[in-house]
Amino acid sequence: MPKHTTNSAAEEAEYLKVEMDEVVQSMNKQAQSRARRATNALRNSALDVLSGAGHGRTYRLPNEKGTYVASAPGETPAVRLGDLRKKWRQYSLAKGMADGAQITARIKSDMPYSDYLDEGTSKMAARPYKQKIIDDAKPKIIRIYGKHYIS
Repeated sequence: MPKHTTNSAAEEAEYLKVEMDEVVQSMNKQAQSRARRATNALRNSALDVLSGAGHGRTYRLPNEKGTYVASAPGETPAVRLGDLRKKWRQYSLAKGMADGAQITARIKSDMPYSDYLDEGTSKMAARPYKQKIIDDAKPKIIRIYGKHYIS
């Protein structure tokens, strides 16, 4: 038998609206936290992918004794000074919506030559690495976003 209450339909509707707003707010915070974790996964993958030695030409280091082995065409860029490997910005962009938020997680290299390495130029074959970073991070990011949200 239904329980008799003295609350009006308007009061019940307001109560439900407040409850739903709290659930949406909690889920948005969790999504933003997951986006930060996803950018960390991308950043860690960038460190892993861009950590290898090259198998291409050997060059003398300018103003130093010693040599450096560059990456061969098609390989990920070899580490010489480590700037490409170290200098990344992490972004978690949230776009608010009435019924939630759209959140984008990404990283971007601060090095002006990063696109030239990844795509190549008319005088240099590509040393692709961006898709390798994405492929390495993808299973980790799927696990991050695949967990149930707690309201």
